[in-house]
Amino acid sequence: MSARPETAVAAALPASSHKPSGPQSTLTRASRGQRGSCRWILQEGFAQRLGKDCSKVTKPAAAAPAHSTLCDISVVLPHVLHCRRLLLEGLGALVTTDVPLFPLSGLVMPGGLLPLRIFETRYHDMVRDCMRSGTGFVVTLSASGQETGRDVRPQEIGTYVEIIDFEALDHGFLGIVCRGQQRVRILTPHQTRAGLWLGDTAPYGDEPDGAVPESYEHLADLALQLVTELGPPFDLDAPQPQNARWVGSRLTELLPIPGSAKQQLLELRDPIARLHQIACFVQQMVRARPGS
Repeated sequence: MSARPETAVAAALPASSHKPSGPQSTLTRASRGQRGSCRWILQEGFAQRLGKDCSKVTKPAAAAPAHSTLCDISVVLPHVLHCRRLLLEGLGALVTTDVPLFPLSGLVMPGGLLPLRIFETRYHDMVRDCMRSGTGFVVTLSASGQETGRDVRPQEIGTYVEIIDFEALDHGFLGIVCRGQQRVRILTPHQTRAGLWLGDTAPYGDEPDGAVPESYEHLADLALQLVTELGPPFDLDAPQPQNARWVGSRLTELLPIPGSAKQQLLELRDPIARLHQIACFVQQMVRARPGS
């Protein structure tokens, strides 16, 4: 059994680092959640991408009477559906429909490796269908921060992954290793009766390659040390400690950073900006140790 991520982090950080207070296992599960919504339609920036036909969705509506506190859904819903249709038509072939979604407490970045232990029937079926069709699924952080209960739901940005290895485990469990392929935007998440999340997805966009600036070389050393310490499957690929995107991605996956901050790091399009934020987190971890 390879070293656990939290153990490797504690060993790799400087001597005055703060030990994580709880486990951050990558062998995890997702559970049921409530039906997603179309609130992404109303987010800033979509009206500009869709054109003037959708601009009225984000413009302030006429002032409502002082006594009115509720929005008339019969007025709003047609605009929401109209925007969704325009968005899907505009993206065209870039949209993939009904992709399985796996909300977790951890994430994987493009190029990263994620081992998972599958034991629920719905996810057994998902893995079987993916392997039969040669397709993957989307790993996303749980928007609620929980992995169990009806409040579990996917974030709007996740990583499309493909299964590269699997093995049958004891007690009917299934072990798989996934490789992150690309970041995607989840457009219309919804749950099946079996509890599996599905959603239409569109590419979120690539980010440029670039060298690690000298001021962040200590992060490259930390990422290399973590991957080496953890061993398989994290060390299956050749490390790229000179590549800013590789360094930032591995540290985002492996460091004990709060989930909301990890989501922000995932969504960044600038690898140098990601390194800057990670450097701040590492500095906070070092300072948090008593006596430092």
